[in-house]
Amino acid sequence: MLSHHEALTRIKAARLVAILRHVPMEKLDGVVEALMAGGVRVLEFTFDHDRADCVKENAEKIRYTVEKYGDRVLVGCGTALTVQEVEAAGDAGACPSSPRTWIMA
Repeated sequence: MLSHHEALTRIKAARLVAILRHVPMEKLDGVVEALMAGGVRVLEFTFDHDRADCVKENAEKIRYTVEKYGDRVLVGCGTALTVQEVEAAGDAGACPSSPRTWIMA
C-alpha cells in the first residue's frame, strides 16, 4: 500500500485525475484502457449516491480495477461520505490518504 506522501507525489506528477462516474461494469475495461492509452495514470471512482447499491457497486469497480490495472494506474475513490463507504473502499484495496477521504490504492 502506498504511503500518503507517495500517493500525493504520484498525483502531483500526473497532474490529472480522471473521474469515473456512472461507468457500467461491462464498459469499465474499455474506459480504463482508453484513459491509459491517452496517458491518464490516476483514476477516481465516485460513489453514485443516487443508486441504492452504490457502496457494493463502487467497491467492486475499485477491487476489479486495482487487481487488473493497479500496477499501471493509481486507483482512488471520491465522494465517500460515510464510514461504510470509506471502509468498503479500503476493503476493496484502497487506503484513506487525506482528510477529504480521497482514497487510493
